[in-house]
Amino acid sequence: MHRAPGGVDGVKFENKTPAIVPDPEVNKMFSKPGDFTGKSSTTVTFADPGEYVLRAQLNDASGDGGGADQCCWTNMHYKVTVKAK
Repeated sequence: MHRAPGGVDGVKFENKTPAIVPDPEVNKMFSKPGDFTGKSSTTVTFADPGEYVLRAQLNDASGDGGGADQCCWTNMHYKVTVKAK
């Protein structure tokens, strides 16, 4: 969670580090698919309506922070609007 109306306690991730599941459709995008080529997903629950910004960090096989080499990852910010029922 990057930004939320109710703070950190207003957002709950089912799994903050979901496993990568191999996917033949994703593999078609790469000339040499690697061990970490595939998809992953999680479920997010929001406590209150409002504007949220979720941040995802996607790493290559070197892991968090690139194994101290600062390589190779990307960040994503995803805006979510939650409306009251």
